[in-house]
Amino acid sequence: MGRESEEGSGELEAGRAFPCPCCGYLTLDSRGNFDICDVCFWEDDGQDEHDADVVRGGPNGALSLTQARRNFAQIGACEPSMLAQRSQAPSAGASSTWSVETTAPNSRGTAVGADDIVR
Repeated sequence: MGRESEEGSGELEAGRAFPCPCCGYLTLDSRGNFDICDVCFWEDDGQDEHDADVVRGGPNGALSLTQARRNFAQIGACEPSMLAQRSQAPSAGASSTWSVETTAPNSRGTAVGADDIVR
Protein backbone atom coordinates (compact mmCIF):
# COMPACT_ATOMS: atom_id res chain seq x y z
CA MET A 1 0.00 0.00 0.00
CA GLY A 2 2.54 2.61 0.98
CA ARG A 3 5.99 3.18 -0.40
CA GLU A 4 9.05 2.76 1.77
CA SER A 5 11.43 5.68 1.99
CA GLU A 6 14.52 5.48 -0.19
CA GLU A 7 16.72 5.09 2.88
CA GLY A 8 15.03 1.72 3.47
CA SER A 9 13.96 2.62 6.99
CA GLY A 10 10.58 0.97 6.51
CA GLU A 11 8.71 4.19 7.23
CA LEU A 12 5.93 5.08 4.82
CA GLU A 13 6.12 8.28 2.86
CA ALA A 14 3.44 10.77 3.87
CA GLY A 15 2.43 11.80 0.34
CA ARG A 16 0.52 9.65 -2.08
CA ALA A 17 0.22 10.56 -5.74
CA PHE A 18 -3.08 9.02 -6.85
CA PRO A 19 -6.67 9.46 -5.70
CA CYS A 20 -8.77 6.46 -4.79
CA PRO A 21 -11.44 5.98 -7.48
CA CYS A 22 -14.04 5.35 -4.76
CA CYS A 23 -13.53 8.11 -2.16
CA GLY A 24 -11.19 10.47 -4.03
CA TYR A 25 -8.60 10.75 -1.26
CA LEU A 26 -4.92 10.63 -2.23
CA THR A 27 -4.21 7.20 -0.75
CA LEU A 28 -2.76 5.19 -3.65
CA ASP A 29 0.83 4.87 -4.83
CA SER A 30 -0.36 3.95 -8.33
CA ARG A 31 -3.60 3.04 -10.11
CA GLY A 32 -4.82 -0.45 -10.94
CA ASN A 33 -2.25 -2.30 -8.83
CA PHE A 34 -4.71 -3.63 -6.26
CA ASP A 35 -3.67 -1.17 -3.55
CA ILE A 36 -6.28 -0.91 -0.79
CA CYS A 37 -7.43 2.59 0.16
CA ASP A 38 -6.76 3.45 3.82
CA VAL A 39 -9.89 5.63 3.94
CA CYS A 40 -12.71 3.64 2.29
CA PHE A 41 -11.06 0.20 1.87
CA TRP A 42 -11.78 -0.02 -1.88
CA GLU A 43 -9.28 -2.30 -3.63
CA ASP A 44 -8.13 -0.52 -6.77
CA ASP A 45 -8.44 -3.04 -9.58
CA GLY A 46 -8.31 -0.35 -12.26
CA GLN A 47 -12.05 0.27 -12.50
CA ASP A 48 -12.79 3.88 -13.38
CA GLU A 49 -15.37 6.22 -14.92
CA HIS A 50 -15.73 4.30 -18.19
CA ASP A 51 -17.01 1.19 -16.37
CA ALA A 52 -18.06 2.56 -12.97
CA ASP A 53 -21.50 0.93 -13.17
CA VAL A 54 -20.12 -2.54 -13.97
CA VAL A 55 -19.92 -5.16 -11.22
CA ARG A 56 -16.59 -6.82 -11.99
CA GLY A 57 -16.49 -9.26 -9.11
CA GLY A 58 -12.87 -9.78 -8.19
CA PRO A 59 -11.52 -8.04 -5.11
CA ASN A 60 -14.57 -5.80 -4.66
CA GLY A 61 -17.11 -8.60 -4.85
CA ALA A 62 -20.64 -7.60 -5.78
CA LEU A 63 -19.91 -3.85 -5.75
CA SER A 64 -19.73 -1.57 -8.74
CA LEU A 65 -17.58 1.53 -8.31
CA THR A 66 -20.74 3.65 -8.51
CA GLN A 67 -22.36 1.75 -5.64
CA ALA A 68 -19.16 1.85 -3.59
CA ARG A 69 -19.09 5.65 -4.02
CA ARG A 70 -22.68 5.90 -2.83
CA ASN A 71 -21.86 3.73 0.15
CA PHE A 72 -18.85 5.92 0.96
CA ALA A 73 -21.00 9.05 0.83
CA GLN A 74 -23.50 7.46 3.21
CA ILE A 75 -21.34 5.51 5.67
CA GLY A 76 -17.68 6.42 5.08
CA ALA A 77 -16.58 3.07 3.62
CA CYS A 78 -17.08 1.25 0.33
CA GLU A 79 -19.38 -1.22 2.10
CA PRO A 80 -20.59 -1.66 5.71
CA SER A 81 -18.35 -4.65 6.47
CA MET A 82 -15.30 -2.47 5.78
CA LEU A 83 -16.06 0.08 8.50
CA ALA A 84 -14.18 -2.06 11.02
CA GLN A 85 -11.39 -2.86 8.53
CA ARG A 86 -10.35 0.56 7.33
CA SER A 87 -7.24 1.82 9.02
CA GLN A 88 -8.16 5.48 9.28
CA ALA A 89 -10.90 8.01 8.84
CA PRO A 90 -10.03 11.17 6.89
CA SER A 91 -8.24 13.67 9.13
CA ALA A 92 -9.69 17.12 9.67
CA GLY A 93 -7.18 18.65 7.24
CA ALA A 94 -7.57 16.04 4.51
CA SER A 95 -9.80 16.63 1.55
CA SER A 96 -11.06 14.41 -1.20
CA THR A 97 -10.27 15.24 -4.81
CA TRP A 98 -14.01 15.03 -5.58
CA SER A 99 -17.32 14.63 -3.83
CA VAL A 100 -20.31 12.37 -4.21
CA GLU A 101 -23.78 13.85 -4.24
CA THR A 102 -25.65 11.88 -1.61
CA THR A 103 -28.89 12.89 -3.26
CA ALA A 104 -27.85 11.61 -6.68
CA PRO A 105 -30.52 9.47 -8.30
CA ASN A 106 -30.16 5.74 -8.01
CA SER A 107 -31.16 3.22 -10.65
CA ARG A 108 -34.82 3.72 -9.74
CA GLY A 109 -34.58 7.49 -10.27
CA THR A 110 -35.10 8.28 -6.59
CA ALA A 111 -32.71 9.85 -4.11
CA VAL A 112 -29.99 7.65 -2.65
CA GLY A 113 -30.86 6.49 0.84
CA ALA A 114 -30.16 3.74 3.35
CA ASP A 115 -31.90 1.19 1.11
CA ASP A 116 -29.30 1.83 -1.59
CA ILE A 117 -26.33 0.74 0.52
CA VAL A 118 -25.04 -2.66 -0.54
CA ARG A 119 -24.51 -4.87 2.51
